Amino acid sequence: MTFLAAPQASLPGLISSIAAVITAATVLLGAVAGFIKVVRPIRETQKRTEAKLDIVHTLVDGTLSTALRSELAATKRELLLLREIQRRDKEDGRDASDDQAAILGATQRKIDELTLAMHDRDLQIRSADIQIETENYRTRNDR
Repeated sequence: MTFLAAPQASLPGLISSIAAVITAATVLLGAVAGFIKVVRPIRETQKRTEAKLDIVHTLVDGTLSTALRSELAATKRELLLLREIQRRDKEDGRDASDDQAAILGATQRKIDELTLAMHDRDLQIRSADIQIETENYRTRNDR
């Protein structure tokens, strides 16, 4: 209770200290308000940039997925043609060469790799979609 028991002579000093604290708080609040004015446009720009990046990401993913599907379909057709050539050679009495067997094996491995790549892409896209949905949910519920 030293504060209440203080002599009257220190009251002007106390008032002066309180005024200094109020002035400092006012300056601090002004700085925070100025900071918020600067941060808001930056945040809005960030949101627009993120939205544009999402669109670009979607376009790139779609294009790459289409290219992989096309390559997979073409490689499957190639394998069918190679097997047809091998079947006809066999009908004509010719045995399959080591080169033909190697090409068939390489073509099948490429099909397997492309199929796996497509599967991996599908999983990555699903994972990214879940992350985006989670972030959107958090953003909506943080308000």
